[in-house]
Amino acid sequence: MGDSTSAFNHLFSHLVETILSTADSPGQCARYLAENLRSLIGAKTVLVLECTHSSGLHEHRVLSAFPSRRAALGMHEAVQEIAGLSHRIDRAGLFLPGEEAPLPIALKRLGVGASLICPLQYAGERVGVLLLLDLMDTDNLGTIRETLDRLSTVMALILRNAFLYNHLESEVERRTRELTERSAALAKALNEKDVMLKEVHHRVKNNLQLVNSLLYLQAASSDDPFLRSALEKGQGRIYSMSLVHDELYRSDDLSSVDMRAYAQRLCMSFSDNAGETIRIGCTSDPITLPVTQSVPCGLILNELITNALKYAYPEGKPGEIAVTVRQDGGMVVMTVEDGGIGLPENSAKDTFAGLGLTLVRGLVDQLHGQMVILNKSGASGGANGVRIEIHFPWESTE
Repeated sequence: MGDSTSAFNHLFSHLVETILSTADSPGQCARYLAENLRSLIGAKTVLVLECTHSSGLHEHRVLSAFPSRRAALGMHEAVQEIAGLSHRIDRAGLFLPGEEAPLPIALKRLGVGASLICPLQYAGERVGVLLLLDLMDTDNLGTIRETLDRLSTVMALILRNAFLYNHLESEVERRTRELTERSAALAKALNEKDVMLKEVHHRVKNNLQLVNSLLYLQAASSDDPFLRSALEKGQGRIYSMSLVHDELYRSDDLSSVDMRAYAQRLCMSFSDNAGETIRIGCTSDPITLPVTQSVPCGLILNELITNALKYAYPEGKPGEIAVTVRQDGGMVVMTVEDGGIGLPENSAKDTFAGLGLTLVRGLVDQLHGQMVILNKSGASGGANGVRIEIHFPWESTE
């Protein structure tokens, strides 16, 4: 008896070691357990069922069966009933079909003889059940039941960890799927927003061009030179604003304007209207400004270039106007200068609004900036043009 028990314990220890070595694969572990328990204990069929909880109910699915051809037996309503009834027992037990009790009655309905039912539980949590149906030898069952109780804890721990891992994996998959769907929906919404903003900028540009055309027709039909001049100035201002919306429409970034491209296009439009006598040059650093700054900047440049064309070179004299937009630390500096007649000697800087800079001063205040007006000195000491600088803090869009 002692040798038999020693041999059994040796086989059991080997079984536990192998089970632990396959703990990362619960299915493989259950198959190995079912196969070896059948030969070790002597049962016609061994079933390992996993217990899961859904909507407050216990559900049992076959994790392994040996021989494998008996796997379908795990779905028999009597086996499912036995698995459910096993929740009433806390340790391995031998049940005989002839007894008047729920478990023996279910075994009789299944058509099997003496069977061992061993609940698989860990830390009070039921994770499955081990069924050894139709025992071929019922001797020494005390040792076998103790062995199964010890083995059930190991198997329960493996199944519990597998369940937690699978649950975590499925939860990660679910959350990943949700995040992917949300990202796709967000990307679609952002794309629709970009399309709508492009359409808005395009329509605003077209509407401003329409207003510009109406002003042009009105100016062309007017005999009043003062009214015609005022309408032409209005045209220039509206065109400078329409250019902003055109640049936004062309840009991938719908919230900012490339001031280098904008300034060059504005200067080119003035060059086309100025003829060959006055050349308008433009240099700019790569500066991107938000709409809140680009519109005032466009109006300022329009007004300063218009004033230079009107006052710097009287009587059709040839000349040059230089426009510069550059970055100086955290400031943007816009400069418009000419080589013309300069400011009159008796023209005070603070009353310079008479030359059309009232609008510019208001826009500079809007930018929280400063304006500097300088008379450039010529070789003989006289005036040799005007240089106007606008300094304002840069609201970077990066």
